Amino acid sequence: MPYSVRDLLGHFVKLPPERNRDGMCPHACCRGKRPHPDKFPVILHRDTLRAMSDEQLYQHYQRGAVGENGRAVQQVLREMQRREDRSRAREQRSATRATKADEYRSYLENEWTAAEEATRGNMVNARGRGRGVDPRAMWTDARLRDRYASDELRAYFDHHPVVSPREFHGEAAAAAGARRRRSTRLYGVY
Repeated sequence: MPYSVRDLLGHFVKLPPERNRDGMCPHACCRGKRPHPDKFPVILHRDTLRAMSDEQLYQHYQRGAVGENGRAVQQVLREMQRREDRSRAREQRSATRATKADEYRSYLENEWTAAEEATRGNMVNARGRGRGVDPRAMWTDARLRDRYASDELRAYFDHHPVVSPREFHGEAAAAAGARRRRSTRLYGVY
């Protein structure tokens, strides 16, 4: 097996055999016969700190030399806080996305109900009925809308255009305005 794995000290090592899972050092310096000497630096490089798993970070924090060094304690605690903030922000973004998706879905459902009332249920042309096209798909797929929408539904779409999720949430207009502001030569002057 080649030495293709880097450990936290930056050494290239082989993966330790199963019998070395009890903390024995797999480096050539120890040959799996003893734990690695306690020369692991107390203040870690940022890349090393971020590469550590939560378990390794906790083990590093438990070392006696780290507890005696205030800077090392702050470094580990800041890294733990950064990881918590990152996971909290990720959860918040996914919750926001889910809420926006639910709002858009309810909007589409209301639009579909209004279109069904306006067209009296005649939303798909004969060719679309023969192919079994779902009328709800007309709001999300423009190609289906162009091919299989009935004349009544086309008239409805003329008065009630289909709104994309970005347009529904106002993100498209904000992005277009930002592009216009960046492209003008007077940007920042007024």
